[in-house]
Parts: sequence; structure tokens; C-alpha cells
Amino acid sequence: MINFRAKGPLNDSEEFSLLQLRSLDNELNADKTSNLARITVPDRSYADALHNYDVQKQHPPVFSHELPFDGSITDQKDSGICWIFASLNVLRRGMMKKYNLEDLELSQPYLFYYDKLEKANWFLENILATFDQDIESPDVQGLLSSPNPDGGHWHMFVALIEKYGVVPKHVYPETFHTSHSSLELADLLGSRLREHAMVFRNAHAMGATVEDLRKRKHDVLKEIHRIVSISAKSPPERFTWIFKNKDGKVHEFKDITPLEFYKQHVSFDCSQT
Repeated sequence: MINFRAKGPLNDSEEFSLLQLRSLDNELNADKTSNLARITVPDRSYADALHNYDVQKQHPPVFSHELPFDGSITDQKDSGICWIFASLNVLRRGMMKKYNLEDLELSQPYLFYYDKLEKANWFLENILATFDQDIESPDVQGLLSSPNPDGGHWHMFVALIEKYGVVPKHVYPETFHTSHSSLELADLLGSRLREHAMVFRNAHAMGATVEDLRKRKHDVLKEIHRIVSISAKSPPERFTWIFKNKDGKVHEFKDITPLEFYKQHVSFDCSQT
């Protein structure tokens, strides 16, 4: 993160002058490639404007190795949890083969829900651990810049699924806020966590101990839990999984927990990766 600090009026050598701007304009106008780009780029995406059909013809979409997969394509919409979508696609492929299924989708918002709570706790713990650093330090600014991001990776996915399990998509479907998490929910969680971080830092500066503030952390997590539960609904503790396979046979597994579902029915052991 680059932190721009105000330092008073700039001198002539630091200003971005009109003379510099005119010089840049003149250079741009004299460049034929740039002029062509100004004609083609404004009304289309960079990818479309730069698409080279000659190169495309030289590289037909034929691959020596392909993974057979008949399931439907999953859609993360306007959320940043591509890592959860991709990881669950790895799991569902094995389950479809194991149970001879035409299709199966596992619930991405289920793991999204717990990821938001885990990241809130991680953020608050790191705020408690950085009281000795100035608020402008890279560590503190890094925390405050993104208190509860959507992004993640495989090892975070493994930690979530080993702790909370997983459920089929129909058991815990999308809500508006899980499908559009980069809109209101991200801003709300970020603003609330930043505010609590400042309260914690100010309280510590006035004499509160880390142990005292860790007790108050519970109230903050209670608020975050309320926001996420209202926005994404509360996940089920137990459910029944019923499905019909390609042969038309109906199977039913009653009253199982998400963790039992993962351990008993997912044919991919994430802990071994």
C-alpha cells in the first residue's frame, strides 16, 4: 500500500505543470500507434481491441490432455470468492463419479459465511497484536485497508472445510449479498471493523490491557455475526441429502451434519494436499 502524506505546498520542481502536460499531448499526437489506439480503444474493452485473429488461427483450442466433466458451470457473479468456487469444483467432480450423478453443486456461500467470521476474528487479533506500532505503519495500514476481503487460496479453503464441512448448494443457496459481496456487504463489514479497531487502539492508549480488549472482542464478533447472518442467512446444523442418480435410483442420507457430509461423502481428502 502506498500512503500519500500531505506535506504542504509543492515547489516548482514537484508540480505537474501545464507545460509538462502540453509536452505529453504533443508527443502523443505525433505517435501514429497511439492515435490508432485512441480511435479503437475507447468504445471496447482492452481485450477486444487487442484481439489478434491471426494468432488465434495459429493456436486452435485443441489440447493433448482434457478432464472429462459433465456438470453444470458455476457462476460466482459479483463476488470475490473464485477460490471457493474453484476448490469446490475439485470436490464435486469426485462426488459425481462416486454417486453416478448427472450434476451436483456444493454450496459456496456456506463457506463464504464462515470465512467472513474467521477473517473478522483474524483482523481483530492482529489489531490487538499491533498496539505497539504507529497507525501509519505498513502492518496496521495493511490491516485497515482491507479488514475483511473476499479473496483467499487453497490452504484457507482446506482450513474452512476441515473445520466446518460443506453442504449441497440447495441446502444453503445464494442470497443477494453472497452473490454481490463486493457491493454493500464488503463496505459494511469493513467500516464496522475499522471503527472497532480505532476504539481498541484508543482504549489501549488510555490504559486498557490486551486481555481486557480481547474480552470485548466477543461483542464485536457478535455484531459481525449478526450482520453476516442477516445478509447470508444462518447455515444449517443438520440436513438431509436426497438425490436421484443417472440410473434413476433415489438415495437419501438423513440428519447429517456438514462435517459428516464432508467426511463421509466427499471423495477428496483435502487434508492430504
